[in-house]
Amino acid sequence: MVYSRTLTQFWFILGAGILSLFIWLMVSSVFLKMLLIFILFTIAATLAFAKINGLPLYTLIIAAIRHLWLPKYYFWNKVIDQGNKQKNTPKTQKNIPVIKPQVFQKTFSSENISQIAKALDIKKRTYQP
Repeated sequence: MVYSRTLTQFWFILGAGILSLFIWLMVSSVFLKMLLIFILFTIAATLAFAKINGLPLYTLIIAAIRHLWLPKYYFWNKVIDQGNKQKNTPKTQKNIPVIKPQVFQKTFSSENISQIAKALDIKKRTYQP
C-alpha cells in the first residue's frame, strides 16, 4: 500500500485527497474546484517530497515557526543596567601589566656557520640512499 514511501508522506497525500473530496463536494464551480484541488495537491506533494539540505520541508517549516514564535535568549549580549544606563562592567578593574615580548635577533657569523656545519656533519645519518 505505502511501498517505499514513508508514512508521513503517505499521510500528506491522504490528507490532500480527503480535503480535495470535500472541496469537490462543497464548491459548485468546476474551474474553481480544479484550481483549489491542484493548489492543494501541489502543497501536499511539496511538503511530502521536498527536501532542503537533507531535511524534509515540513520539518524546516515547523522549525521556522518555532523560531519566530518562541522567545529567544541571547546569552552573549551585554546586559544594560536600567538605573545607570551604562553597560555592566566589573566594579573593580585591576591594572593588568602589559608584557611586551622580547625580540631576539640572531646574527650569523662565519664562526657560527662553521660550528653549525661541524655539528651537522658529526651526527649520524639514518637515511642512506
